[in-house]
Amino acid sequence: MTSESETSVKQGLSRKEWLWLGAGIVVAIIVIATVAILTSGGSKPQTVVGIDRPVPNMVLKTVDGGSFNPTEYKGKPIIINFWASWCEPCKEEMPALVRTAERYGDKIAVVGINLTDQDNDQEIRRFIQRYAVTYPIALDNERVAQQAFGIFNIPVTFFIDSEGIIRYTRINAITESEMDHVLSELLP
Repeated sequence: MTSESETSVKQGLSRKEWLWLGAGIVVAIIVIATVAILTSGGSKPQTVVGIDRPVPNMVLKTVDGGSFNPTEYKGKPIIINFWASWCEPCKEEMPALVRTAERYGDKIAVVGINLTDQDNDQEIRRFIQRYAVTYPIALDNERVAQQAFGIFNIPVTFFIDSEGIIRYTRINAITESEMDHVLSELLP
Protein backbone atom coordinates (compact mmCIF):
# COMPACT_ATOMS: atom_id res chain seq x y z
CA MET A 1 0.00 0.00 0.00
CA THR A 2 1.32 3.47 -0.94
CA SER A 3 1.24 6.33 1.52
CA GLU A 4 -0.28 9.70 0.61
CA SER A 5 3.12 11.48 0.55
CA GLU A 6 4.54 8.90 -1.86
CA THR A 7 1.52 9.42 -4.12
CA SER A 8 2.01 13.19 -4.29
CA VAL A 9 5.70 12.76 -5.16
CA LYS A 10 4.76 10.45 -8.01
CA GLN A 11 2.11 12.86 -9.34
CA GLY A 12 4.53 15.86 -9.65
CA LEU A 13 3.68 19.46 -8.87
CA SER A 14 0.15 20.51 -8.10
CA ARG A 15 -1.59 23.20 -10.14
CA LYS A 16 -0.97 25.74 -7.36
CA GLU A 17 2.75 24.88 -7.25
CA TRP A 18 3.01 25.27 -11.05
CA LEU A 19 1.36 28.71 -10.78
CA TRP A 20 3.82 29.80 -8.09
CA LEU A 21 6.75 28.48 -10.12
CA GLY A 22 5.53 30.31 -13.23
CA ALA A 23 5.03 33.54 -11.30
CA GLY A 24 8.56 33.24 -9.88
CA ILE A 25 10.01 32.76 -13.34
CA VAL A 26 8.12 35.80 -14.68
CA VAL A 27 9.36 37.96 -11.78
CA ALA A 28 12.94 36.75 -12.34
CA ILE A 29 12.73 37.62 -16.05
CA ILE A 30 11.39 41.10 -15.26
CA VAL A 31 14.17 41.73 -12.74
CA ILE A 32 16.86 40.54 -15.14
CA ALA A 33 15.43 42.62 -17.99
CA THR A 34 15.23 45.73 -15.79
CA VAL A 35 18.84 45.34 -14.66
CA ALA A 36 19.94 44.80 -18.28
CA ILE A 37 18.12 47.93 -19.47
CA LEU A 38 19.46 50.08 -16.63
CA THR A 39 23.06 48.97 -17.08
CA SER A 40 23.38 48.89 -20.86
CA GLY A 41 24.46 51.49 -23.39
CA GLY A 42 24.47 55.24 -23.00
CA SER A 43 27.33 57.70 -23.13
CA LYS A 44 27.44 58.57 -19.43
CA PRO A 45 28.76 56.24 -16.77
CA GLN A 46 25.78 54.33 -15.45
CA THR A 47 26.45 55.37 -11.87
CA VAL A 48 25.97 59.05 -12.68
CA VAL A 49 22.32 60.06 -12.95
CA GLY A 50 21.00 62.96 -15.00
CA ILE A 51 19.07 65.77 -13.32
CA ASP A 52 17.81 69.08 -14.68
CA ARG A 53 16.97 71.60 -11.97
CA PRO A 54 18.40 74.89 -10.72
CA VAL A 55 20.96 74.79 -7.94
CA PRO A 56 19.38 75.85 -4.61
CA ASN A 57 20.10 79.36 -3.35
CA MET A 58 21.63 79.23 0.13
CA VAL A 59 24.53 80.65 2.09
CA LEU A 60 26.75 78.40 4.20
CA LYS A 61 29.77 79.33 6.29
CA THR A 62 33.06 77.79 5.23
CA VAL A 63 35.80 76.30 7.40
CA ASP A 64 38.07 79.27 6.69
CA GLY A 65 35.45 81.80 7.86
CA GLY A 66 34.12 82.76 4.43
CA SER A 67 30.78 81.89 2.86
CA PHE A 68 29.50 79.69 0.04
CA ASN A 69 26.47 80.28 -2.13
CA PRO A 70 26.29 77.92 -5.14
CA THR A 71 24.25 80.43 -7.18
CA GLU A 72 27.24 82.82 -7.17
CA TYR A 73 29.36 80.40 -9.22
CA LYS A 74 27.65 80.92 -12.56
CA GLY A 75 30.07 80.97 -15.45
CA LYS A 76 31.86 77.69 -14.71
CA PRO A 77 30.86 74.18 -13.71
CA ILE A 78 30.79 73.27 -10.03
CA ILE A 79 31.28 69.91 -8.38
CA ILE A 80 29.59 69.85 -4.98
CA ASN A 81 30.43 66.88 -2.78
CA PHE A 82 28.58 66.09 0.46
CA TRP A 83 30.69 64.23 3.04
CA ALA A 84 31.49 63.60 6.71
CA SER A 85 34.79 62.69 8.36
CA TRP A 86 33.50 59.34 9.68
CA CYS A 87 32.21 58.18 6.26
CA GLU A 88 34.41 55.43 4.76
CA PRO A 89 33.32 55.94 1.11
CA CYS A 90 33.98 59.69 1.62
CA LYS A 91 37.55 58.83 2.61
CA GLU A 92 37.90 56.60 -0.47
CA GLU A 93 36.80 59.29 -2.94
CA MET A 94 38.56 62.29 -1.41
CA PRO A 95 41.91 61.81 -3.20
CA ALA A 96 40.09 61.68 -6.56
CA LEU A 97 38.22 64.91 -5.75
CA VAL A 98 41.44 66.66 -4.71
CA ARG A 99 43.25 65.52 -7.89
CA THR A 100 40.32 66.60 -10.07
CA ALA A 101 40.24 70.04 -8.45
CA GLU A 102 43.99 70.40 -9.02
CA ARG A 103 43.94 69.14 -12.62
CA TYR A 104 41.08 71.38 -13.79
CA GLY A 105 42.18 74.43 -11.79
CA ASP A 106 40.16 77.59 -12.54
CA LYS A 107 38.07 75.89 -15.26
CA ILE A 108 35.77 74.46 -12.56
CA ALA A 109 34.93 74.95 -8.91
CA VAL A 110 34.99 72.09 -6.43
CA VAL A 111 33.27 72.60 -3.08
CA GLY A 112 32.84 70.13 -0.27
CA ILE A 113 29.83 70.41 2.02
CA ASN A 114 30.35 68.77 5.36
CA LEU A 115 27.27 67.47 7.14
CA THR A 116 28.38 69.29 10.26
CA ASP A 117 25.42 68.23 12.37
CA GLN A 118 26.92 64.72 12.14
CA ASP A 119 30.55 65.79 12.63
CA ASN A 120 32.67 68.07 14.82
CA ASP A 121 35.11 70.88 14.04
CA GLN A 122 38.23 69.00 15.15
CA GLU A 123 37.45 65.92 13.00
CA ILE A 124 36.59 68.11 10.00
CA ARG A 125 39.92 69.95 10.21
CA ARG A 126 41.84 66.70 10.71
CA PHE A 127 40.11 65.20 7.62
CA ILE A 128 40.93 68.27 5.49
CA GLN A 129 44.56 68.11 6.58
CA ARG A 130 44.88 64.34 6.12
CA TYR A 131 43.61 64.48 2.53
CA ALA A 132 45.29 67.84 1.70
CA VAL A 133 41.98 69.36 0.61
CA THR A 134 42.61 72.78 -0.92
CA TYR A 135 39.14 73.59 -2.25
CA PRO A 136 36.48 75.32 -0.08
CA ILE A 137 34.64 73.30 2.56
CA ALA A 138 31.21 74.61 3.54
CA LEU A 139 29.59 73.65 6.84
CA ASP A 140 25.97 72.54 6.84
CA ASN A 141 25.33 73.16 10.54
CA GLU A 142 21.56 73.28 10.29
CA ARG A 143 20.94 70.84 7.41
CA VAL A 144 20.04 73.68 5.04
CA ALA A 145 22.00 72.22 2.12
CA GLN A 146 21.11 68.66 3.07
CA GLN A 147 17.41 69.49 2.78
CA ALA A 148 17.73 71.74 -0.28
CA PHE A 149 19.63 69.08 -2.24
CA GLY A 150 17.57 66.17 -0.84
CA ILE A 151 20.51 64.33 0.72
CA PHE A 152 19.72 61.01 2.41
CA ASN A 153 23.04 59.17 2.03
CA ILE A 154 26.65 60.24 1.75
CA PRO A 155 28.83 60.66 -0.08
CA VAL A 156 26.89 62.26 -2.87
CA THR A 157 28.28 64.49 -5.61
CA PHE A 158 26.40 67.01 -7.73
CA PHE A 159 27.54 68.48 -11.05
CA ILE A 160 26.24 71.97 -11.78
CA ASP A 161 26.72 73.51 -15.23
CA SER A 162 27.95 77.04 -15.91
CA GLU A 163 24.35 78.33 -15.95
CA GLY A 164 23.61 77.10 -12.43
CA ILE A 165 21.62 74.00 -13.41
CA ILE A 166 22.23 70.70 -11.62
CA ARG A 167 22.91 68.28 -14.46
CA TYR A 168 24.14 65.10 -12.79
CA THR A 169 24.50 63.42 -9.42
CA ARG A 170 26.44 60.46 -8.13
CA ILE A 171 25.43 58.68 -4.92
CA ASN A 172 28.32 56.88 -3.20
CA ALA A 173 32.04 57.31 -3.84
CA ILE A 174 32.87 58.89 -7.18
CA THR A 175 35.88 58.11 -9.35
CA GLU A 176 38.17 60.40 -11.27
CA SER A 177 37.06 58.88 -14.58
CA GLU A 178 33.39 59.55 -13.76
CA MET A 179 34.19 63.18 -12.96
CA ASP A 180 36.27 63.52 -16.14
CA HIS A 181 33.43 62.12 -18.22
CA VAL A 182 30.81 64.47 -16.81
CA LEU A 183 33.14 67.46 -16.95
CA SER A 184 33.84 66.72 -20.63
CA GLU A 185 30.13 67.33 -21.22
CA LEU A 186 29.94 70.44 -19.03
CA LEU A 187 33.07 72.25 -20.19
CA PRO A 188 33.14 74.11 -23.52
